[in-house]
Amino acid sequence: MNLISRRHWRAILKLVKLVKLVNHVKRLWTWAWTRAWARHHDPRVTSSVTSSATSNARRRSTAAQHAGDLAENRALAHLQKSGLRLLTRNYRCRYGEIDLIMQAQQTIVFVEVRARSRNTFGGAAASVTWAKQKRLWRTAQHYLSTQRLQAACRFDVVAFEGEALIWLTDTIRL
Repeated sequence: MNLISRRHWRAILKLVKLVKLVNHVKRLWTWAWTRAWARHHDPRVTSSVTSSATSNARRRSTAAQHAGDLAENRALAHLQKSGLRLLTRNYRCRYGEIDLIMQAQQTIVFVEVRARSRNTFGGAAASVTWAKQKRLWRTAQHYLSTQRLQAACRFDVVAFEGEALIWLTDTIRL
């Protein structure tokens, strides 16, 4: 004979769900509180948390991320020497990230910077996959809509194969 009725089981399950929800809220609250505390007490966290959407200054921690920053700096210098003007660097939204957003006369240029030390697996330019191209496209659409811009656009790739810089213009077409 069943000692607990179906109605009591439902009440017990609701109580278990409620306890899980309370524990989840406690974890979120603890995370938010420690993040807020760190924002006021740790200057490294403050610089990355309070960065604006246009500058997106952040600290890089790994050697690969540092190498990526150096490649972006080299690409930026080369593009500025070629007459392009920087609009935004490391633009991020929920769709992805665009390394550099530049302007050439009346055209907005979205630049993806890739660096590879070796040519294995196709090299730097080949690493811009179809999925990455779609993310770039969606991120560019988000940028244009938030900035309320209606201008001609193109997607460029600056690839570093070792020390050689390769600038591929108008490469991504969807």
